[in-house]
Amino acid sequence: MAFLVFESSLDGAYFTLVLIFMPLCIVVTGLRFLATKRSGRKPGMEDWFALLALASYLVGSIITEITLPIINGENQLVMAVQDPERFAHFRKLTYTNIMFFPIQMFFSKLSIMTLYYRIFGVNRTYARCIYALGIIHVVWVIWTILFGALECNPVRKFWMPFIDGKCLPSGIIAVPTETVNSLLDFALVFLAMHMIQSINMTRATKWKLRALFGVGAIVGIIGFIKIGIQYTTSSLYIFTSLGIWANIQMTAAIICCCAPVYKPILPETGFWNRLASRISISRLRSNRGSSRGSSTKSQRHKNDSQPEGWAQLDESSMKGLAWPEPHLAETYALSDYGQGGTIESNHPRGTIKVQRSVDVV
Repeated sequence: MAFLVFESSLDGAYFTLVLIFMPLCIVVTGLRFLATKRSGRKPGMEDWFALLALASYLVGSIITEITLPIINGENQLVMAVQDPERFAHFRKLTYTNIMFFPIQMFFSKLSIMTLYYRIFGVNRTYARCIYALGIIHVVWVIWTILFGALECNPVRKFWMPFIDGKCLPSGIIAVPTETVNSLLDFALVFLAMHMIQSINMTRATKWKLRALFGVGAIVGIIGFIKIGIQYTTSSLYIFTSLGIWANIQMTAAIICCCAPVYKPILPETGFWNRLASRISISRLRSNRGSSRGSSTKSQRHKNDSQPEGWAQLDESSMKGLAWPEPHLAETYALSDYGQGGTIESNHPRGTIKVQRSVDVV
C-alpha cells in the first residue's frame, strides 16, 4: 500500500509534529538529568517520574506513527466496510494508545508535585495541598483508564463496529475526564504562584519561576479545546485533531516538569551582570564605614518590615531550582579585594543565606 499520509494535510501535520516532538522531549528530559547531576543532587523521585512520563509519551508516539500510515487519510467508516481487517488493526492500536495519555499525565504531574514537595513541603499547609491534589490525580488516572478500556460493551466492538453491543459517545467520556485534568493543571499553577510568593526572592526571579510553572496552564487550556473538538461531525477530523492537541499537551507537560530545575546548566553570569557587580563593590567600599554603623538599626527595620509567612526553606530543598536568588540573604566578601574583613547582611530567620562570588572584569 502506498504511503499517503501526506495526502491529508491534517494527517501529514500530525505525523510531522510527532517526529519533531519526540526528540524534543528526549532532549528536555536529558537536560533535566544533566542539571540534577551538576547541582550535586542525586536523582530523586521527581526525576524518575519525569523519565517515566517521557517513556510513556514515546511509546504512545511510536504507536501513533504506526497508526497514521494504516488509516492513510481514509474515512474510517468507509474503511470499516471495505477493509474490516485493516480497520480492526487500526482500532486495536488506537485502543492501546488511548491508555498512554492518562499514564503520561500521571507521571508528569507526579514529577511536578514531588518537586513542589521537595521545595515547599516543610510548610504543612502546602504539604497537605500537594497530597490532596495527588490523591485526586490518582483517582482521575484510574477513572480515565477504566472509562477508556470499557468504552464499548463488549470491548471488541471498539474495533468491530458491526457486531452487537454498544459504545459510549466519546463526548460523554471526554467532558468529565478532560475537565478534571484541566482543573488539576490550573490548581497546580495556582498553588505554585501562591508558594512562590512566600519565598524571599527578587521580584524578577519570582516572575521567571511563575512563567515556568505557568506552562501548566497551557496544558489545562488544551484540555478544554479537546472537549470542543469532540462535537464535530467528521470522525477523521476528530481522531487526527485530538491526537495533535494531545501530543502538544503531553509535550508541554514534560517541559513544565523539567524546565524549573535547569539553573545549573544555564549560561554563567553575563557581561552586564558582572558590570553591575563591579558597581556594587565600589559602592560597598565607599559606604563600608556607614554600613557598619547602621547595621543594628537596619536589622531592626528589616525584622519589622519583613512579610509574614515566608517559606521555611533549607538550601538542600532548593538545589537545582531555576534562579533561586534571595535578595535579603547575600554575603559580600571584600577580603578578596584587599579590604580585609567582610560585610554581611543580616537576614531573617528561615530565609536562605547564599555565599556569592563576584567576577571582576
